[in-house]
Amino acid sequence: MLEGNRNIYWDLTVYENLRYWGTLKQVPPGVLRTRAEELIEFFDLGEKRNTVVKQLSRGMQQKVAIACALIHDPSVILLDEPTLGLDVAAARMVKERVLELARVQGRTVILTTHQLDVAQELCDRVAIISRGRLQALDATENLIALFSRQEYELRVEGPVSFGELSRYGRVQVLAEENGGVESAGTPIGPAAQGHPGAGVTRFRILLPEADALYGVMETLRRAGVRILSIAKQEPSLEEIFLQVVGGRTGPGDQPGAGDWQDVGDRRDGARPGALSQGTSRGSREEVAADD
Repeated sequence: MLEGNRNIYWDLTVYENLRYWGTLKQVPPGVLRTRAEELIEFFDLGEKRNTVVKQLSRGMQQKVAIACALIHDPSVILLDEPTLGLDVAAARMVKERVLELARVQGRTVILTTHQLDVAQELCDRVAIISRGRLQALDATENLIALFSRQEYELRVEGPVSFGELSRYGRVQVLAEENGGVESAGTPIGPAAQGHPGAGVTRFRILLPEADALYGVMETLRRAGVRILSIAKQEPSLEEIFLQVVGGRTGPGDQPGAGDWQDVGDRRDGARPGALSQGTSRGSREEVAADD
């Protein structure tokens, strides 16, 4: 089990910590020496093996902590917030090692985290817990598919009549590019019927069904608007978490709905704050979220 860098002794060196924890967990001396060397190599700690832990960076300390948790070669590993407080490079290294432990070495890894982007990146299975109750448990891709909606981001060139497009669904302008300069867009209100000129505009449209996209494309084609790209938008694990914990149902009540606009209907929704906690299981990683 790993709880950040709290399971290591700061006044001991990297190698001494490994020896201490291996002895405590009754690893035979010969096996312990071999195992310690393997973990030092696995976590790229060779140059720091004789350095006192309190002199290491937080990322290095986290590597030592995970190595100590693995010293007795467990088949199940519980990691509590393994990337919390780490810089981008250190967090990336830890995530790579977690994936290797799970998917290459075949260990079961249970990961708890408040960082839902980390959970989405690492976990094969996801559990969401709110107020002590299990709210959702499924493969990550299944959860994303379950909460997926017909939301598309388009990048177009030419004058766009958003009043026409609003017949198909809710529209949100993301940005406009004029002369190579991009500026942030705003939600569409009842008076905003279009953008004259031939600049490039990025916008999203939320449709009631997939087939409605063909109507959008045809409307743009008839208006002489050139479609540069279309991309379907998938919900993030953070959005799914907020929907599950907040009890939201339906596209209009999903996080960020306040940025969407029906012509003549301005809705200013707010996304509630929430804490999360996650789990990941090795080749089958899980994430749990707790409000």
